Amino acid sequence: MNRKTTFFPRLAIKNSLFIWLILGGFYLLFLSPHLSIDGDNARYIILAKSIMQGKGLRFINHPDSPPAHPFTPAYPLFLIPFLLIPCKSYILLKLPSLLSLLGVLWLVKKNFHNLTYFPLFFLLIAVNPYLISYSHQIMSELPYLFFSFLTLSYLENLYVLLFAK
Repeated sequence: MNRKTTFFPRLAIKNSLFIWLILGGFYLLFLSPHLSIDGDNARYIILAKSIMQGKGLRFINHPDSPPAHPFTPAYPLFLIPFLLIPCKSYILLKLPSLLSLLGVLWLVKKNFHNLTYFPLFFLLIAVNPYLISYSHQIMSELPYLFFSFLTLSYLENLYVLLFAK
């Protein structure tokens, strides 16, 4: 009896690790070394380089370096550690989005694993074409989604801790 209780948690951990390796490999398989033509990919890179050079949040690719009014410094600051790694490819700069997607999937698994339809729910999120597309771009959508899920998860745990009986 003791043997069964120790066997199943190990099996669950192995299966979970296997699922994460499969998903990570699946996402890396379709990762392109080129910038996407949609969105603000280049703008975020330029703003991160501007912050690194100490010029603030400015478009340093323009001759007069205008300030970047509609952008916040959060995502360019998030990109700076990846810009410090000497690499000519954009794949490193796409890793924050990819890791954020894996983080969202982890939070979904952590918070919704008790549901009876969880495997279908998880699969629909894991192969969602919009999320996969955003995970291959240098955009702030997936880190925003990750931190939103993280905040909601924290607030739910806090609610359970304080008010659940």
